[in-house]
Amino acid sequence: MIAMMIEVPESHITTLDETSVFELEKLNLQDEQRYKRIQGEKDLCYYRLSGDNTQIETSYYIGINWIVEKHIPIYIRPKLNTQQCEIDYLSMLMEALEETENVCHLDGLLTIDFNKPAISISQREDILSPFLIVQYLQILKIIVRKGLKKAYYLRQDNLDSKIKGKVLITQNIKRNILNGDLTHNVCQYQEYGVDCNENRLLKKAFMFACAVLQQYTDSIKMTAISQTAQYIRTAFLNVSDSIEIEEVKAIHTNPIHKEYVQAIKLAKLILRKYGYNIARTRLLHETPPFWIDMSKLFELFVFKKLREQFSNREVKYHLKAHYRELDFILRPDEGLSPFIIDAKYKPRYKKQSIDIEDIRQISGYARLEKVYKELGITDFNKNIRCLIIYSNQNCPTDLPQMRYNEHWLLKENGYVNIYKLGISLPQV
Repeated sequence: MIAMMIEVPESHITTLDETSVFELEKLNLQDEQRYKRIQGEKDLCYYRLSGDNTQIETSYYIGINWIVEKHIPIYIRPKLNTQQCEIDYLSMLMEALEETENVCHLDGLLTIDFNKPAISISQREDILSPFLIVQYLQILKIIVRKGLKKAYYLRQDNLDSKIKGKVLITQNIKRNILNGDLTHNVCQYQEYGVDCNENRLLKKAFMFACAVLQQYTDSIKMTAISQTAQYIRTAFLNVSDSIEIEEVKAIHTNPIHKEYVQAIKLAKLILRKYGYNIARTRLLHETPPFWIDMSKLFELFVFKKLREQFSNREVKYHLKAHYRELDFILRPDEGLSPFIIDAKYKPRYKKQSIDIEDIRQISGYARLEKVYKELGITDFNKNIRCLIIYSNQNCPTDLPQMRYNEHWLLKENGYVNIYKLGISLPQV
């Protein structure tokens, strides 16, 4: 039986109340239960309990998981270090996915563990459902804007006075011959169009998403979401939502269709979350354990802001060089000199110097030969300029006009060519 749920903000050290400490003490936690690591990584944790169970330190992840399976869950809510400032993660996601290239960089943003028992929650604590739905609808909007994929698919019809493809003998006997109808034939044949299994899956998950949205009229910006849903609905009018579970599991898509890859992945998650039963979309009292990486979401958000000023050729996301993966490199066609840019979801940089580890990381990127070549810098003795963009609620919601104006550059004290720039995030 679940005695309680521990609720804490993200990126914060919280002193637990006496009830929480008492319940944790009763369970006599082992060392490995005092923290939750990210896919076995040595240093990165979702949360870490103190040795005497009086404090819990959270990282830049929000979500719900078990501290002790079937006994004590933890809910890490979206905050930005202070109780007064709650980040609107849904608005961040919606804006980030207005940049179509971000669809290629969604891996690692959301992790759902269907292998663990579901956790009882209130609707206020259900941040997974709206996050899944908004992400799914934004990608569907991109697909619809480009046009639904067409493919060959099997179709069955009871044709009048003609035969197409092959006659399904058994069905034809039951449906026509035994009823004295000798002019019709039940046939199966291939047809080319939008009513293929991939689109049927997307349509079915879309119907689930619309059903879930009806439960969130108070917590989601319904006007924008409803307009998006209506735009999508029109495009799927000629697509059926009839598809079996076995067909859903068997669907794979060509990686060339990058939006379809992500949309199908999300569609499967949505159907699985609700047990392939649309009636369960009205039952929002439990969730599988899940995590949302707010640092990753911040990266996507910053990339969208950079793309507002620079072309896809000028700014590159996740360049790989010598076993490293950079956030961004910026090589404007004119005006601003090249930069290496790192996005850090660390509001403390508003008042503090940049951590030495972050300085070392971005400085290391600036020593890679491939980076020099990508930025068109032939003098390997020249220091490449490095910029860290961080979250700061006292800054504007958009980046300054960067191309021809460098007054926005704030140099990091004690370093050469290391700069930082704050950007405000949407708030609830």
